Amino acid sequence: AYVRLQPCCSCKRPGPSDPHHFGAHPTGEKCSDHLVVALCREEHERVTDTLPLLGLDMEGTMRLFEQEALRLLSQRVQDLREERSGLATVSVLQWGVA
Repeated sequence: AYVRLQPCCSCKRPGPSDPHHFGAHPTGEKCSDHLVVALCREEHERVTDTLPLLGLDMEGTMRLFEQEALRLLSQRVQDLREERSGLATVSVLQWGVA
């Protein structure tokens, strides 16, 4: 759900996006949810495990996917920390503890 809200990592079109799993995985299965990037529908329909993004070779595509997956994970962790921090602040204020 988080990835669907992100812009396409290729053309930067705003979400909703399709989550695209990349990396080694058995036929008929997807790889880890840690190896996922947001792609617009057009890019997702065109890209497969063997076809690169427009303007990139396969190595460049995989490098972009790896960097973007790391950025998404880092951003999600930061978002969760901020949510928890906000909840802790509300709890402290609710109980009148300063």
